[in-house]
Amino acid sequence: MSDDKEIDVNYFHLDGIDDFLLPSWAEKLSDGNHMEEGAQLCTKDGRKIGNAIVVGVTECENSSLNDPSEPALWARILTDRGNQTWMCLEEMETFFYPPSYIVKKELWRLVE
Repeated sequence: MSDDKEIDVNYFHLDGIDDFLLPSWAEKLSDGNHMEEGAQLCTKDGRKIGNAIVVGVTECENSSLNDPSEPALWARILTDRGNQTWMCLEEMETFFYPPSYIVKKELWRLVE
């Protein structure tokens, strides 16, 4: 005998579940945007660069790699080894997976 009842997926939704699933160091879930302050960046290849956090984002005019006439966003990142560098979005997408979490500002401001 088969049961053809539909399952209401909203039945399983819990208010605040995102907060419940956050690590203690995370402020919130990321939408996958590399160019957000506090974004936790997990490296694709640890031989090239380590994990990092975005500690600043700035817009520079006439500096886009694809179209020099358009402004480009540049992110200042801090690696887990304490090194800092600037990267454009294309570089970040090459070296890091899309972020899942935004790190609490008070944690990365301490090491900035």
